[in-house]
Amino acid sequence: MLRNKIFTCLFSSVLFLGTSSAVEPAFNFLSINGDPGAILTEAEGINPVGDIAGLYVDSSSVTHGFLLRQGIITTINYPGAEYTDVRAVSPGGDIAGNYCMPGETPGFVFTPGASPVNIHGFVLKRDGTFIPLAPYPGHPNMIAQRVLPDGSVLGCFHNGDFGFWMRGFVWKDGVYTGLDGTLDGLNVPSSMNNGATPDLGQTAGFFVDMNVNEAHAYVIRSGGLTTSDYPGAASTRAWDITRRVPS
Repeated sequence: MLRNKIFTCLFSSVLFLGTSSAVEPAFNFLSINGDPGAILTEAEGINPVGDIAGLYVDSSSVTHGFLLRQGIITTINYPGAEYTDVRAVSPGGDIAGNYCMPGETPGFVFTPGASPVNIHGFVLKRDGTFIPLAPYPGHPNMIAQRVLPDGSVLGCFHNGDFGFWMRGFVWKDGVYTGLDGTLDGLNVPSSMNNGATPDLGQTAGFFVDMNVNEAHAYVIRSGGLTTSDYPGAASTRAWDITRRVPS
């Protein structure tokens, strides 16, 4: 899905309760450069232990994935690829991302002739093993968005565009499912899955009404889809979900 480029600062917050007046949360901001000569760095995902995954563009305009762990940045390049991005890191350290081989250019890079059919997903295991996500028949392109503790990957399929044929998916151990256990699932056009609770009991994402170009956030529970739009907003997108922590 075409997204605006965002320079991202990741932060941690502490909220103190129990006083008579509201207390503003305190934020600690961390500035990240994927490489000393990088012209762009984006943080895309973080896990509970503080590992940060993302991408950077070097001085030659080549895109690389990175992992920031315990203050050390490691560059991630899919073997033989000329483009790599990293979108997520699981609590156990597995990484999900995307790559393009030489001669391929992803459609979200503003290059003449770029096509979404050139994007491929992968998982990088904690032991350093790359696992390519084979495309589902009839859907030559995919974007991997999140990886869960059990290794499940969420994202979206595409055909030849970023619009109507986009469908959210879940991948686990080489098997794809859609919103309710089948590829098409609830058959919502222009949808993408961006996050889920560890047990896959709830999945969050959004779909786009292509007639009016409006995005609507959704949550899937027990095979049913519920939309959730911010009041008065022209478009709403859900990018992740977490389990509610009991108060």
